[in-house]
Amino acid sequence: MTRYFSTLPRDVSDERFFRRLELMRLQHLRRAAAWSGGEHVAKRVGGATEFSGHRAYNPGDDLRYLDWHLLARLDRPYVKTFHEEEYYHVHIVLDASRSMQGVQEGLKLEYAQDVATALSYLILSNDDRLHLARLPGARERVFESSGARFLMGKNQITRARSFLAQAASPGSASFFACDFARYIHHHRRRLGLAVIVSDFLAPLALVETALSHFVSANCRLAVIRIIDEKERTFAADHSQVKVVDMETGNERRVTLDEPNRHSYEAAFASHREGLQSLCKSHGIVCAEVDTTESLYDSMPAKFAELNLLRARRGVA
Repeated sequence: MTRYFSTLPRDVSDERFFRRLELMRLQHLRRAAAWSGGEHVAKRVGGATEFSGHRAYNPGDDLRYLDWHLLARLDRPYVKTFHEEEYYHVHIVLDASRSMQGVQEGLKLEYAQDVATALSYLILSNDDRLHLARLPGARERVFESSGARFLMGKNQITRARSFLAQAASPGSASFFACDFARYIHHHRRRLGLAVIVSDFLAPLALVETALSHFVSANCRLAVIRIIDEKERTFAADHSQVKVVDMETGNERRVTLDEPNRHSYEAAFASHREGLQSLCKSHGIVCAEVDTTESLYDSMPAKFAELNLLRARRGVA
């Protein structure tokens, strides 16, 4: 059996994890432009398939919706109202830059791919429209998508996983240096909810510029930050090491001593707090996931922390 989630504990099967995800439902916090026919209730009235209620007749109302039975019984005209159901378009944007290789040779990217796969399955099982992007993409393109306009239906999870599981692009630029404005313009008619999965290891000014494109397009935005445990600190053993920026190739010699360790930890904490403050100021929901956390145990709680989930209809 193919394992979709490589970072799941070995005693937990993918099928078991999928069943757990089935108990959840994506909670959209803002109404989005949508296509009719889905399972999410819209605020449009009339001409749909599901009865909503009655209201008093007003001159000019369509007589096709007049309830003749109530008119005969109450001698007062009422019209039937309906609600239309809609599909949501959800975008998962995965940071596939080389910084996602992390300290432990690809563990961070692998974990991020599993997080994105779990969220993809949740979206597809909700009958929503799923858009996938791995940024940056091939050098000749600003971004890559899943090929089609969107994916729909749980049977598309294999295709989604195959797309997400690709390795980081060799020699790729910083994730937040990508042309997000172009991405937004390309999908401008199908922007509902976007979830960005990244380590966010970039200058906060660059991060803010990138995220502001989604916010200004009236797109509901959530971010999931992936942190490699070994990125939080290092052992002060007084050794000399060569530090290489995985995206720019810049090199620097560093002594792993106590002063440098304290400076690094302070900078890491400051960047983390700055990202949280940035998200709060722009109304962006944010969650943080450590690669040491069990995907099976932590993902439902993390998605709930993003306020993206609620119980399925009929599920307590």
